[in-house]
Amino acid sequence: MKTDGHGRRPARAGLLPGKKDPLKPFTHWAIHHQQKVRIAGRDPVEVWGALVAADGGVRPFRYNQQTMRLTIGEEAERRVLQLDAYGFEAPVEA
Repeated sequence: MKTDGHGRRPARAGLLPGKKDPLKPFTHWAIHHQQKVRIAGRDPVEVWGALVAADGGVRPFRYNQQTMRLTIGEEAERRVLQLDAYGFEAPVEA
């Protein structure tokens, strides 16, 4: 493990000390639901890609980092979830 010379790990690139990670709620949600995340793209507001379930099923997703809203699937199979800071979800009427 890399350290800063004082035994501490350096901060993640792009994060300033004391700033919250906007992906943390989504990361917690993925861990709770045993999903692997394949990120295909990212802009200042959204992250998108594919979620891979333990059984190998793949579903597209979009995660809005500002509103903490996760959209899974497309069209008729689309689900929209509102995440809290800990990655717990509440369904959202689309």
